Amino acid sequence: EGRFLGVLSVASYRIDAFSKDDQRLLVLFANQVAIALDNARLYQEALDASERRITLHWLSQEIISTSMEPERIYNTIYQAALKLMPAEAFIISLLDQATDLINMVFCIDQGKRYAGPQFARGQGLSGYVIQTGEALILDDTELKKSGIAPVHIGTTSTVRSILAVPMRIGERVLGVLSAQCYQPHAYAAEDANLLEIIAASAAIALENAQIFSQMEAANVELSNAYEATIEGW
Repeated sequence: EGRFLGVLSVASYRIDAFSKDDQRLLVLFANQVAIALDNARLYQEALDASERRITLHWLSQEIISTSMEPERIYNTIYQAALKLMPAEAFIISLLDQATDLINMVFCIDQGKRYAGPQFARGQGLSGYVIQTGEALILDDTELKKSGIAPVHIGTTSTVRSILAVPMRIGERVLGVLSAQCYQPHAYAAEDANLLEIIAASAAIALENAQIFSQMEAANVELSNAYEATIEGW
């Protein structure tokens, strides 16, 4: 179909080993190989697409069942990302609207959980994504040119590929999901699209969890005030 897939080559130690008939036969063979390889590619893409649909469906069901427990939400988000893309390191950052500080609430590096720092809104990769509201795909060389200074967690090794997307509710950015890899050129636009789908579900779940927590706190305060009033009477 006009696309160049590659080259099929045969060689011989004999002089004038190949004729025009051999060339025509090899052309026919090459066309058959091209069709077979393309069919294999399409089949693999179909399998990958099916696996992605299964993972995203699983994510939606898990988010519904764990929507009031932030820790379980964090782990569900991470497990979904891990199934869909390289994620040797994975970070969930949330913006605290009251203090205007960014909290790294979930930090995984090479399978180990680390306590995340708290830092000012404009700092680090998370701060940049929250400020701009834009997804980022960066390799190590691009990161150096960008002038963004990531907040380092985990091992002393430096990641070489970073994918970061905002979590939004409407126009408001709640935080950032970031998948990171120790190999260069690990992420493509399709990975960004998938992580943005995860981020959309994550934002709704985390917003609901926060509202539920606030309601619980308000109910406790109301109950305490009621008890105090009764005692006063």
